[in-house]
Amino acid sequence: MAQKIIWSQRAFNEFDAILEYWAERNQSSIYSRKLATQIIKSIDKIRKFNYIGKETEDEKTRVYLSGNYSIFYEIANEGIIILCVWDNRRNPDAFNLL
Repeated sequence: MAQKIIWSQRAFNEFDAILEYWAERNQSSIYSRKLATQIIKSIDKIRKFNYIGKETEDEKTRVYLSGNYSIFYEIANEGIIILCVWDNRRNPDAFNLL
């Protein structure tokens, strides 16, 4: 069931920070553009197939893996809400979905 995608401010900021990090680290935007395409395609899959992600401890939140990244989202009446884009290589102790 295709729905509208709604980015939370947090998810948007994280996504932007990830792309900026790789652009600075590689001194090029080539990888960042490829990564952005990969994540956007994954979000499009979520849009088309809402329940493709795995359930989490919170019954409203699902997570979809896209390479080294986890995309946390909720299915709501107004659309799919992207809550968080998390780089799985980061320290898991730093993760907090709230």
